[in-house]
Amino acid sequence: MVHQCGRVFAILALLSAPAVASDFDAAASDIKGVVSTAKENAKSDKQEIKPIQAQYRAERDCVNFRFKPEGPNVSEAVWLRSTEYREECYYSGDPRRGGGGRVCHEVPGWTHRERVQITLEGRQKLFPWEDEIFEVCLEGNWLSAYALRVSHKYEAHRTGGDYTMTASERIPGSHDKNGLSARVVFPAGGVKAVFTDKWSSYYEGEKILVKAKLRREISNWPDSTIGEKEMTFSTAGSYEIDFSELAGKLSGGKPYYVEYGFKRIGKVSKEQYLKTGDSPSAVYRQSLAPMALAF
Repeated sequence: MVHQCGRVFAILALLSAPAVASDFDAAASDIKGVVSTAKENAKSDKQEIKPIQAQYRAERDCVNFRFKPEGPNVSEAVWLRSTEYREECYYSGDPRRGGGGRVCHEVPGWTHRERVQITLEGRQKLFPWEDEIFEVCLEGNWLSAYALRVSHKYEAHRTGGDYTMTASERIPGSHDKNGLSARVVFPAGGVKAVFTDKWSSYYEGEKILVKAKLRREISNWPDSTIGEKEMTFSTAGSYEIDFSELAGKLSGGKPYYVEYGFKRIGKVSKEQYLKTGDSPSAVYRQSLAPMALAF
C-alpha cells in the first residue's frame, strides 16, 4: 500500500544521491547505509544517515510504502516528480522621478522524475498487529529514504530509484494501540472499568500498564472527569480498575465512559505509552434501597 505525501521544502537525505541517471556510475550501486527506526509518535522524528542542504528551492514529492505481516516483500513502483524554481528579477519604474525598484519572482526550472520501489530481504515474521513503513522523497534531483515504523534493523542499498532493505536483526516494534478494549460496568451500585486484551497470548510473562479516566458524557458541554487511576497488571486476558469509591459522585440515568491508554512492559514490543481513546458509554442506574414494610 502506498500513500502520496504533501510537498515540503526542507531536505534531509538518507542515502542521498542525484536522481538523474547520467549522474550515476558503477559506484552508485554500492552505496550503503543503515536505516534507523524513527519514533512512532513522530509525527514524527525521522532518522536518517546524513543531511544534505539543498542550494535551491524545489518541490518535495513523497510516497509511503507499507509492508504488512502477510503481504509481499516488494512494493509497487511509484513515480515521483519535483520541479526546481529559480528567481528572476528586473527593474520597474523610472528612478529619475523617485519611482522604480527591483522586482523579483520565481519561475519554474527543471522538472525531475524518478521511479521508486522498495524490496525487503531477510526480515523475520511479524506479529499480526505489526507493519513496516518506509518513506521515499524526491526533492529536486535528490532522493531520500526514511524508516517511519519498522521491527528490524535494516541496511539499505540503492540503485537509481530502487531500494533494497536488508534486515539484520529483529527489534521491538510498536504495540497495537487498539489491542486493549474497555467497557464500564456498574456491579451492585459500584463502578468498574473492565479491559479485554486481544493479544495477551503473545505477551505471556510480561506486564501491562493501564491509565484510565472515568468520565461523564455531557451533551452540548465539555465532559467531566470523575476520577483517574494508573495500574500495572501481569498480562492476562482481562483486567479491572475499580472506581467504586467514586460511585457517590455518579448521577442516575447519566452516561459514563473511560478514556484510556496503555503501555506494554517487556521485550515483545517497545515500552511506549499509546492513548487508545474512549470506551462506549454506559448509563448508571441507581440501586433502590430496600423498603421496610409494617404490618
